[in-house]
Amino acid sequence: MYLTQDINPEQLIMFSIGRILIPKYHNYTIYIHNLKMFDVHFLIKAIGKTDWKTNVIMDDNNNIISLKLWKYNKSWIHLKLKDSLLLLNTSLYNLGKQINTEYRKDNFPYSFMTSETIYYKGVCPPDKYWNKPPKNRVQIWDARVETLKYLENDLKTLYEVINKYADEIFKKYQINITDHNTISSLSLKIFQSNFYDMSKNTLQTLTGISETQIRHAYRGGMVMVNKREIEKGYLYDVNSLYPYAMLNPMPMGHPELSNDKELNNYFGFVYVEVSPPNTNIPILPTPIEYKEGQKFKGWYFSEELKNAQKYGYKIKLFGGYKFKKQYKMFDTFVKTFYQMKVEGDSTNRMVAKTMLNSLYGRLGMKEQYISAYFVNKKDAEQVLKNKEAILEWEYDNKMLIRTQTRELSNKIKNKLERPTPASIQIAAAITAYARIFMSKYIQKSHYTDTDSIVVSKPLPKREIGVSCITVICVSSCRFNILFPRRFLCS
Repeated sequence: MYLTQDINPEQLIMFSIGRILIPKYHNYTIYIHNLKMFDVHFLIKAIGKTDWKTNVIMDDNNNIISLKLWKYNKSWIHLKLKDSLLLLNTSLYNLGKQINTEYRKDNFPYSFMTSETIYYKGVCPPDKYWNKPPKNRVQIWDARVETLKYLENDLKTLYEVINKYADEIFKKYQINITDHNTISSLSLKIFQSNFYDMSKNTLQTLTGISETQIRHAYRGGMVMVNKREIEKGYLYDVNSLYPYAMLNPMPMGHPELSNDKELNNYFGFVYVEVSPPNTNIPILPTPIEYKEGQKFKGWYFSEELKNAQKYGYKIKLFGGYKFKKQYKMFDTFVKTFYQMKVEGDSTNRMVAKTMLNSLYGRLGMKEQYISAYFVNKKDAEQVLKNKEAILEWEYDNKMLIRTQTRELSNKIKNKLERPTPASIQIAAAITAYARIFMSKYIQKSHYTDTDSIVVSKPLPKREIGVSCITVICVSSCRFNILFPRRFLCS
C-alpha cells in the first residue's frame, strides 16, 4: 500500500497495523529495525488516534524500546512491536552481509523523496541523491514502484536475519529471543542458563549504600590525546578486550565492610585518596574537574590501585568492601564464544560477537523500567497530579503519559520478562581489569581510547597475536583534536 491523496501517513500506519492485529497473529512479536530512533514516533502518533490499548516500555533515556498493543474483537488480540537494533546492534545492510542472507538491504535515494516527488515518474534521480550511485539504472524510475520494492527487500532481509539468529539461539540454548528486549539481557540469560552454576550463588545483586558506593568505581575506557599530530604512526587494536578481562578473578558473594587501611589485604573496592606521580600519561580515572598533579579521592577496584602503585601512585586508604575471589567464573562462556567467533559460520560468528560484547554491560545496569500509556485529555489532569507521572506527547484528544514508580516497575517486570540480576561489583571489576591491561601500552602512546593505541614505533612482534592484542592498521596518522590534552573516562 502506498500514500495517495486520499490517505495520509497516519491512516496508512493504522491500516497496516490493523491488518496484522487480527486473531491469526495473536501474541506475535514484530521486529522493526531502529524502532526507537525513527519509526516509533510515527507509530505512536497514529496509534494515539485509535481505540487500541497500548503499553509503551521505555529505557532510562526515555527511548521507546517496545510497544504492546491490544484490540478487542470478540476476544483480546495482542501484538508486540520490538526494536531489532537492540538485539543486533548494527545496520541492516551489515546484518545481511554478516549472516550472508539471500536478500540484502538495497540502495535508495532518500533525499530525493519529498512530498512533491512521491509520485514521480521519469529519469533515474541524479547521483547526488544516492549514497552509492546505482549500477543498473532503469529507464523510467517510478517512485511508487521503487519505494515499495525497496521496502519489501528491507522486510525480507530483516525477516531472514531474525529467523536465522533466533533459530541459532534456540537450537543451542533453548531460549526464545522474543522474551528479551535487548542483547545484554539475552546474553545474561544465556550465561545463567548454560554457563553458570546457580548453587555457587556468585552473582550477588547489591542494594543500598554498598551498591551506590561500588557503582562509583564503575567506569568505562580511557580516552587520552598526548600528541595531536604525528608524521607516522602505528594503530593497534585489542581484540575482545572486555571478554579477555572477564578471564580474571571476580568478586563473589556478599561484601564485608572493612576499615582496614592496608591495600594488599583487599580484593574488592576501596575509598582512597590518590597522590599521582608527575606524569602527563595518567592511568587512573580522575574526576572531571581534576587538575594535573593534584590529589583526588574516589572509589576504585583494589587491583587497579595495586597496578597504579607500580607507576608511582601513592594511595591513602580509608576503608572499603572485601570480597572473596571467584576464579574462572566466565572462562567457559568466553572461550566457547571466542572459538565460535573464530571457527563458526556467518550466523554463528555474529551470535558469538554479540554475546562476547554484551554480557559485562548488563551486569552493571540498573534494573529500571518506565511505562507509558495513553490517557484521554479529560482524565489526564487527575493522572498528572501524581508526581511520578510526566506528559510525554500530546495527540489530538489523547496524551501519552509515562510513569516510574517502584510498584509499577515490579508489575511490568513480572509481565515483560523475568528480571535478570545486575552485579555492579563484577561489572566494575571487568572494566578495571581492561584498564589495567591497557595501562602497560599507553605509556608511549600518542592517542589512547578504550581498546586502541597509536604509537610512533611498532610493538615487538612477540606481543602481536599474543593474549588478545592484534594490529589492525599501520599507517600515517594525523589528529585534529579540539579538546586539550587530558584524561577522560568514557
